[in-house]
Amino acid sequence: MPEAQRKKEGRRLVRQQVHEFLLELSCDFRNGINFHDKTLGTSGKNMNPVLHKFLLDLRQANRDPLEAELVIRVLKACPDLLNRYLSDVTFSFSPRPSAQWTDNMALLTEMGSKMCVPCLRRCL
Repeated sequence: MPEAQRKKEGRRLVRQQVHEFLLELSCDFRNGINFHDKTLGTSGKNMNPVLHKFLLDLRQANRDPLEAELVIRVLKACPDLLNRYLSDVTFSFSPRPSAQWTDNMALLTEMGSKMCVPCLRRCL
């Protein structure tokens, strides 16, 4: 196996392991750092400020499938963050004929297909 291919495969394996660790850390209520908000964010208090900041720092979620999965799974585990995330994220959702806008819409569509309906209604 050529050196370049070994490095690429090594990076892929490391990314996958880090991804699995971050999923466990951010989505698991027993072992993770998230807190269950029984009010689903309607109390006005952010129960997961660390995860909120973490999600906003994932700036490639519209282009990187691992980041997109991480964002969606965190929002699914902590639906109280959905409204805050959509309000604070820097992705542009205004229609434009660009690849970036298409990527943003693909991420938003995937979020919509994976989230529970009451959570989405609350954000609209």
